[in-house]
Amino acid sequence: MVKSVNRELLIHFARRIFTTYPEIAVGIMKIFYEELGGCRISIPTLKDLAIEERDQRIRNRFKGFNHQELADLFGLSVRQIRRIVNQ
Repeated sequence: MVKSVNRELLIHFARRIFTTYPEIAVGIMKIFYEELGGCRISIPTLKDLAIEERDQRIRNRFKGFNHQELADLFGLSVRQIRRIVNQ
């Protein structure tokens, strides 16, 4: 089941690459297979990437005592800020 779902997703991905970038699609797919062929990978969603970026910005602004300031700035609770900076 999983292999067939993955295969269908890969076929859809390849079709989209060939439709969107026909002049370089073969090269893109060749690199994709050379680098990732045989690997099991998990690709994050755009939402996951945005959360990772937000969390990194929070860590970069953290001064050791400004939990409430960061919570207000990012629209999160102090508890969430503590969890993020303690990761």
